[in-house]
Amino acid sequence: MSIIDLEKTILAEIADAQEEAALEAIRVNALGKKGSISELLATLGKMPPEERKVQGPLINGLRDRITEALAAQKAGIADRAIEARLIAERLDVSLPPRPEPQGRVHPVAQVLEELSAIFADMGFGVAEGPDIE
Repeated sequence: MSIIDLEKTILAEIADAQEEAALEAIRVNALGKKGSISELLATLGKMPPEERKVQGPLINGLRDRITEALAAQKAGIADRAIEARLIAERLDVSLPPRPEPQGRVHPVAQVLEELSAIFADMGFGVAEGPDIE
């Protein structure tokens, strides 16, 4: 398969990908260790120097264009996902707010309750008696 045909095929697959998992599979098939572009790069070492000077920039350019197309499609998929999420999570600001419960436990009383619970867990009991002033 020629470099131009390979580029057209991979770019068509990238354009058809609608999920990040499919895009990742395309990336692995094209740019992975045993990917089609990686195999082309491996053949550069076996080529004569004159042919290597011609094929090297073509293959590296192909790799760069595929990487850019993958990044652009991935960004597009992420944008569409965010857009869909924003549409799904619309907030109607004209609705009245939810009522908040009124009243709070005083911080000192809250600490006393927490300390009583901690000491109760350690086996102590709370004994109350008459208050002296």
